[in-house]
Amino acid sequence: MGYLSLEVDEDYGGMDLDFLYSTIICGEMGKLGSLVINIVVGVHVYLAMNYLIHAGSSYIEENHLAPRVAGQLIGSLSMTEPFTDSDVRSIRTTATIDGDHYIVNGSKILISNGYLGDYTVAAVKTESGISIMVIELDADGVSRTKLDKVGIRCSDTAELAFDNAYVPKENLLGQ
Repeated sequence: MGYLSLEVDEDYGGMDLDFLYSTIICGEMGKLGSLVINIVVGVHVYLAMNYLIHAGSSYIEENHLAPRVAGQLIGSLSMTEPFTDSDVRSIRTTATIDGDHYIVNGSKILISNGYLGDYTVAAVKTESGISIMVIELDADGVSRTKLDKVGIRCSDTAELAFDNAYVPKENLLGQ
C-alpha cells in the first residue's frame, strides 16, 4: 500500500511525497490502537530508513532501498550501548578497515526491531570519529539476544553483539 515509502524517490519504489503525508499516516495508524504496528513501522521507516534516504550514497540507494521500501527487509537503529546509554560520543563499538570491509566489534542494547529485523543502522567509532553504517543482522559475527522486558512486551527489543563482523565499505553512510 506504500506506507513504508511515502518520502522515498519513485525510482526506488517510493511515492516521493513530503513529510505531511507521513504525519497523516502516523495519525491514522494511531487510531488503530495497536502500539506494536506503530513501533515496528515507525522504527523501520522514520529511524532506520530515514538514514538510507537522506545520508545514503548512490550505492546504498541502488542496492538497499528497494527491498526496504517493499517491506521485504525490516530495519532498526542502533545507537544505545550497555555502558554509555544514549551518549553517542562515548560509544565503544568500533569499525576498523580491513581491505574492502570494516571489522565491527562491540554491542548495542535496547534496539527496537533488533531481534526480528534484517538490518540495523549503527553508530560506530571509525578512524575518522563517529560514523553511521548499515549492518546486515544475518552477517557472520553478528548475534542477537531478545530482551525480556516489563512494558510493551509485544515490541521486539534486542541486544546486538558484533564480534569481528565484516561490513562492506560501501555500507558506510557518513562520518
